[in-house]
Amino acid sequence: MIKKNQVSLLLLSVILMLTVYYVKTRPGSVEQIENVTTETSEIESMEYVAMRLSVEEERNQMILVFQDIIGDTDAGIEEKSLAIDAMQDLVQVSEQEQLLELEIVNFGYYDAFVHSTDGKVNVQILTEDFSVEEANEIIYMTMLEFGSDLEISVEYDVNDAEVVGD
Repeated sequence: MIKKNQVSLLLLSVILMLTVYYVKTRPGSVEQIENVTTETSEIESMEYVAMRLSVEEERNQMILVFQDIIGDTDAGIEEKSLAIDAMQDLVQVSEQEQLLELEIVNFGYYDAFVHSTDGKVNVQILTEDFSVEEANEIIYMTMLEFGSDLEISVEYDVNDAEVVGD
């Protein structure tokens, strides 16, 4: 009986920690939007913003499914453990994508969109000009962030798109 209580408390603590973490780091939170708009004057492509929102919405739906599994009283411990692991993996991939996007923008490009799925990482860059050497550097940065066992593609978009910025 004590083992069940300990496992239940452990799972409850993990769920609570993940929930607090998710609420604090949620990309759509008002605090983060204010920080982005007041602290940066970077140019963002409307297309990239739409892609980010689409991926964020898709992942939020997946997190809700995982939370339903974790909260389900009929689900077994193994199922709940797998759901927690999947949620953690999803959060980690999102963080890696955001970090790489920031690194690429800090590297001197207008905007970047990074999306990782099923062993592939797709990097799209908004820039005026682009070279093979720069593509290799971005591939190297991607390998450092995600590992070298993934398929990496780098695409660039010429700065003719509609952009938003401060």
